[in-house]
Amino acid sequence: MDKTVRVTRSIQVFHAHFQKHYTRPTHHLVHDAHNLLREGDVVRFGAFPPSLRNERDLRGQVVVKRHRPRDRNGMVKEKGVRYVVREVITPFGVPVEQRQSRTVGSDKGRWVGTEGEMKKLALRQKGRKGGGGKKPAAKADKSPGVDKTASPLPA
Repeated sequence: MDKTVRVTRSIQVFHAHFQKHYTRPTHHLVHDAHNLLREGDVVRFGAFPPSLRNERDLRGQVVVKRHRPRDRNGMVKEKGVRYVVREVITPFGVPVEQRQSRTVGSDKGRWVGTEGEMKKLALRQKGRKGGGGKKPAAKADKSPGVDKTASPLPA
């Protein structure tokens, strides 16, 4: 998704039988307004501020915990974007000031491939329109008692 990243954080879970806490990873979808985050960045995120939340609510994008769609087993199907990036604590690789926002697609908004990819795509489209190219061979009628290769006898 554009302007959305998946963030992993560690939480502590209590194991009742062992009476011990364990850490396990959990994942959240986080809104990245400027499309600047890269894999490996350490970020601070939090709930949407009231101004952004009102805008998202008007568009129907606010996820309310009790109204999330569930599958037939009762598991939540869509978590939705519930948080926004507050700051990048530690950037991975290129510093944040030198990054350009990620673009999806080309300037025109359509996919533009290399010359080889365009040829390949045209060949595939041609094959789909033409019905596959090869035609199956005509099957001989194998009716009992009728020989198609023999000439009729003069009467």
